[in-house]
Amino acid sequence: MPEVMVLSSLEEYNFSGGVMVDVAGLASLHGAYFADAAIDESRAPAKFDGIGVSYWEADDPGVSPWGPYWIRWAAAQSFVEGIDPSWHAVGLYMVIHTKADTDFAAYGEHFWAEKLIPRWLRYGAASYVERFLPNPESQDESDLWKLRSFAFDELKQNGGLRELDSVFTFEASLADNEGTRRLYNEAGLIVSYLLDGSSSDTKLQKVLEAFRASIATGDAKSSATAAKKLESELKKRRAAILAYAGL
Repeated sequence: MPEVMVLSSLEEYNFSGGVMVDVAGLASLHGAYFADAAIDESRAPAKFDGIGVSYWEADDPGVSPWGPYWIRWAAAQSFVEGIDPSWHAVGLYMVIHTKADTDFAAYGEHFWAEKLIPRWLRYGAASYVERFLPNPESQDESDLWKLRSFAFDELKQNGGLRELDSVFTFEASLADNEGTRRLYNEAGLIVSYLLDGSSSDTKLQKVLEAFRASIATGDAKSSATAAKKLESELKKRRAAILAYAGL
């Protein structure tokens, strides 16, 4: 079962970065992150504790409303990690970590390169459940897509959707805070289109299903091929994605 760490304040969240390690330091860009290099050395043998981490500061009226958003984002990261772990990278890291200083940059590259699910799709899934999904607090159909409308408006205000190749490359970086936050939303939009905006697109849905089937096999080569085909089909539908979001 996916695990999530929910802290009670920004102070705790900032402190968590020294324990629940995020190699790229992306925790500071959002109210949630994935601890891709967290190791519990109090156990023998040491245990990989990579999970989604977020915070909910309920006593701060300015921040409190964002708590559920960030929790959903963190939960999605943990869920996808359960489907698509990086055990080879983690295994090497745990051996090295107890014997010498770890090259975290090299570990991070290995960890993410091992994934079968492209990073844009993983982060897009997290973004989707954070702000593009049907409103979990909806009382009726009138505000069912309230969160998604908010997300679409934010994309409009921040320049819309860039060329899809830039999303698929997914160069998230602390060196470009604004661009990375925008990238999260762009990836979320693409996942939203796949799940909620293209149900009648038989060809795209078949390609998506083939990608899902490739992940179930655990074969890296077939998954990479299926992912490229999915990306290719999505690029052909950029105009449809723009229309879907009103961009």
